[in-house]
Amino acid sequence: MPDHAVYVVADGMGGYAGGDVASRIAVSTIAEVVESGRFKGDPNPKRPKGGNELVWAIEAANAAVHKAAKATAEYEEMGTTLVSARFSPKKQRVFIGHVGDSRCYRFRSAKLVQLTTDHTLAQKGVTGPYAANLSRAVGISSAAKVDLIVDAPRPQDAYLLCSDGLSKMLTDAQIEE
Repeated sequence: MPDHAVYVVADGMGGYAGGDVASRIAVSTIAEVVESGRFKGDPNPKRPKGGNELVWAIEAANAAVHKAAKATAEYEEMGTTLVSARFSPKKQRVFIGHVGDSRCYRFRSAKLVQLTTDHTLAQKGVTGPYAANLSRAVGISSAAKVDLIVDAPRPQDAYLLCSDGLSKMLTDAQIEE
């Protein structure tokens, strides 16, 4: 949604029925909320208004995916990871909301930095074959915990929103290159 300076990447969870459906629902719900300006939620005084609004849009997407999953047996376990950026040029900020292992990187002065932290079992201390499993995703429960990052863009910065399809195929050094 470039007219609203909002960008979203949603990656339906592999192995579960309806991952593609979940990602479409999530993106379209965020678009609807942002375009209509109908944000619903309790303001978090520790977050700027634009950050609260992005979190509320992602929470609305979670509710929509969860509702669709409950309504159709074949989509019962569908979900999606999600990363979204909302730029506020007047405040010179970018708000980055994410759930799961879709990522946001910032490329500044020829250096790539991962801004988000993957929500996987590895982050909870699990090792071995299950460490890469998700600990959070949009739509798998009635509420989603959304992480919000507030960054201050500089001229010539580039932000990369991507799914794990990129980060599992390339190292950060390869992405930086």
